[in-house]
Amino acid sequence: MSGAPDSRILERQAGNISRLVDDAIVRVLLFCDTIALLRLEQTCRYLKLLIARREVWIAVLHRLPRESMPSIAPHERRDEADFRELAIRAVRGYRNWTSNNPKPSRRVRLSVREPSSVLADPRLLPDKRHMVFIWKNKLCCLDVEQDVYVLERGNNHAQFLFFTYSMNPTGESVKIFIISSPEGHGVTTTFLIEVIELSFASRRCTPVSTVVLN
Repeated sequence: MSGAPDSRILERQAGNISRLVDDAIVRVLLFCDTIALLRLEQTCRYLKLLIARREVWIAVLHRLPRESMPSIAPHERRDEADFRELAIRAVRGYRNWTSNNPKPSRRVRLSVREPSSVLADPRLLPDKRHMVFIWKNKLCCLDVEQDVYVLERGNNHAQFLFFTYSMNPTGESVKIFIISSPEGHGVTTTFLIEVIELSFASRRCTPVSTVVLN
């Protein structure tokens, strides 16, 4: 009987060691900034595969200020490549706005109808054409290219507090998640959660679900 180790055992041990090396490198990558990651992924295919992991780019997003974080719905599923693009876009936007000489990537003229109007929490959707914001307790969606409102949704009995969105992969519609509270109740523990779907082509808004939390 030969004392030489079985080749399958050696392969299995080598595979375990390889995974340990991968995990160690990923731990180091978690501390790299965006520029370092973009340079490293150009060196070899092995590092490019490791850098493409979701946790690497989530670490980049976590180091950004809260106001620079991209809006992602909690239920939304994204591929690992999506997190890379989200992180790069967010970092570039943050550095641009905090630089001494910011360079606009796009110029848009918005019509707010009244000089005294205030747009709260304006967000440009991923299609780079529609902007969602709260205006005079109305949830509005503006087509910035045609300067046309495709949505004006108000609620006379509730105050809008927060919204987020989930874009349809085809870009034809968007689901908007709205949190509001009844007016006149002061400090309240009652919240209204609505989900609506807006079709850009038909400009129709369809309620998906409504939940009241007490």
